Amino acid sequence: MFQYAVARSLALQNKANVWLDVSWFSKDTLRQYSLDSFELNCKLVTEFKKPLITRIAGDKLGIQKFQFNYYNDSIWALNEKLISDTNKFIHLSGYWAWPQYFENNSAAVQKDFRLKIPLETACPKWVDIAIQNNSVSLHIRRSDYLSDKSNFELFGFLGIDYYRKAINYISKQINAPAFLLFSDDLAWVKENFIAATGIKNYYLVEDDCFTDHARELILMSYCKHNITANSSFSWWGAWLNQNANKIVIQPQTWYADATAQAAYQKGIMNIRGSIKL
Repeated sequence: MFQYAVARSLALQNKANVWLDVSWFSKDTLRQYSLDSFELNCKLVTEFKKPLITRIAGDKLGIQKFQFNYYNDSIWALNEKLISDTNKFIHLSGYWAWPQYFENNSAAVQKDFRLKIPLETACPKWVDIAIQNNSVSLHIRRSDYLSDKSNFELFGFLGIDYYRKAINYISKQINAPAFLLFSDDLAWVKENFIAATGIKNYYLVEDDCFTDHARELILMSYCKHNITANSSFSWWGAWLNQNANKIVIQPQTWYADATAQAAYQKGIMNIRGSIKL
């Protein structure tokens, strides 16, 4: 989603088109391309080769000579040069997780991340719960943060104390909060999290209507307020939330790795106005 957002913002800025290279997914056995649930404004490239990119640009724009500017994301530093690049032909490689890259075109990016099948149609019960209550999305991510050594070394794992503080903070700010609990390990949430935090008035987000993760993410954005994990999944749910009075709580420590955490303190993965606990 970050990759699309920065490309879309540059395309709008430079009056260009977005071509999304998804060829990597044909080689990866753990993940699959999952943005096809959204109303994206782009075309997909399933096999990446430089001659193919040349053909795309030439056929589309009717020109013979052009020069691509290539950017590889350094991840932990914001690339100011990219933000001001006015070239129509830009090739991006990397994560691009700094929201500063697309803040100037946030309305268009938010529009593109609408579901093709509206949540009101797919999961009307949950839309009602989110809209009719002082709803707060709360995301607990476990799975690969615990099972994958490299992920654990980069992100660590948020403890119960963070969620206790977040729940207490929200409960003092709004009346009768209704917490929607999202997790990739709901069994653990049922057996451990609820008792450990003492959370009240909650809904476990599990339903056959959630046939893909995009619907869960958009449900987060329908909630009036958000408590994120140190995860881009709930980050996007909170960022897409268009409630002008939303309270967004993010962890004070997003990364276990010192270099990554320093970048976080400078603005990577930051939502403007968020509360850090």
